[in-house]
Amino acid sequence: MSHRTAATAAAIAIVTGLVARSGVAQDHVLDLISIADARNPALVRFIDEQLAVMGQSDPQARRAARERIGRRAWRAALPSLLREIRPRRNRPHAVSVLLTLDWIGGHEAESIARRVLLDERYRRSERIAAALLLGRLGGEGAARAIAAATRQQMAKPLKVAVAIAAARLRDKRLANAVRRLAPSAQRANELTAAATLARHFCGLDVKGAVDQLGRSNDPVSRRVACLIAAELDDGATGRMLRRCLELENNDKWTAAYALVGIGSRPGGQLEPLIRRRLASAEVEVREHAAIALGWFETKTAVDALRAAATARANASDPAVREAIGRALARHGDATLATTFLHELGHPRLRIAGLLMLEHARDAVQRIDGLLARETDPAVASIALSLRLTRTGAPLPAEHAARVGRSAARKVLRSHPWAELDRYRDEPGAPVWHWARRILEQERERSSMEAVRMARLDATVLELLHLDRLLDVPDRRVVGSLGGVTPRLGATRERRRANELSFFEKDLKLWLLDRGYFRR
Repeated sequence: MSHRTAATAAAIAIVTGLVARSGVAQDHVLDLISIADARNPALVRFIDEQLAVMGQSDPQARRAARERIGRRAWRAALPSLLREIRPRRNRPHAVSVLLTLDWIGGHEAESIARRVLLDERYRRSERIAAALLLGRLGGEGAARAIAAATRQQMAKPLKVAVAIAAARLRDKRLANAVRRLAPSAQRANELTAAATLARHFCGLDVKGAVDQLGRSNDPVSRRVACLIAAELDDGATGRMLRRCLELENNDKWTAAYALVGIGSRPGGQLEPLIRRRLASAEVEVREHAAIALGWFETKTAVDALRAAATARANASDPAVREAIGRALARHGDATLATTFLHELGHPRLRIAGLLMLEHARDAVQRIDGLLARETDPAVASIALSLRLTRTGAPLPAEHAARVGRSAARKVLRSHPWAELDRYRDEPGAPVWHWARRILEQERERSSMEAVRMARLDATVLELLHLDRLLDVPDRRVVGSLGGVTPRLGATRERRRANELSFFEKDLKLWLLDRGYFRR
């Protein structure tokens, strides 16, 4: 072994050991070995250990293992991953392994996902995961694979996944392909809803289909109609949104989606409809009415939000009050900032208070007062970000001591806040950008596009009907067979139920983590 090879092997072994112990500081070091030799024993052993974790029942542990391999873009892991993704291998964690490719990316990941989607020997759950993965990876190869899949005979759940992937790709060249997914929209269901989404995002006219979905008895179809109608400025879809809004007593989430759709449309003609929903009996309706009113630049919207913030009906509903606070922050109104900042039991409300406080003249002094007593690291981090971006200068040297034992002091000692002293006269330094990004992410959570995309992500989960994708044997049938067969059948049932659990939890976590429709 040459000195260079030995040194490389030693470095990989050392860093691999660090990874096993985890830690924020190691993340930057790990990127340096993303092109490591796959034959290195230490690296292979580490990858095998993470693959073993993916076989555990805990979805959070499997997600952490995916990140350890994938976040570092280790193409060295591909040979090991390929061994786990084989047709008829029948391993429950194959889906988890497949989703790791999203972290790795590149031509290799696309090639594997394309092969799994188009090969009927793979299980349905694996092909569904591959379709969604291709939608995330994007590119011309992914679009060709999705188009090829629409020519195959597929069960409805797989068609739904392919439609969702096509919608995610937003490629107008897929227009003819998505027409094949659901040629007739006479009956509204998850497939026609997903296919309508795909047609809309691929540039086809879907006004007639949207109106039909909005009239259906299927709640998910109605919600898809509301999301699409938000982008269609015509009378028919406006009337459909009003009809959906009137369902608040029977289907509160459809009414919430209708509020998002109405709030997203140009003009303020329907603002009175939204203001009235601040008094709805349904928490979700009041919350989304507040969110939508944050998008109307009118005094009447601000007055209605202030009144709702102090209404007794909302005193016990943090989600509604947070939405109201964020909406007032979007209006630049800081009158209720102090009220929100004193919500000691609700960190999200204190964050909303900080977003309002951003518009106050004495923001810095009041932030200092909050930092002296703050117990939540997330609130402290946002307060420090706001202070830094507001003043355009580093924190005073004595600030860490002044905040005492609060969470703010812990945050100040963490990376990259600890780097402030290194960049005292450089407003363009990394720590400034990092602080601005924290603050901007919080502001963005209540923006029109962010809310619509969050609702679209939630709709994707409902469209997939993850609990129906695998056919678990009926207990009554298994129990009636007699003799030893029931025990064998029950074992098979448990195995299939366990397989479902792996697939459902992995895919849900992946979709939620990756913000499937967010750009």
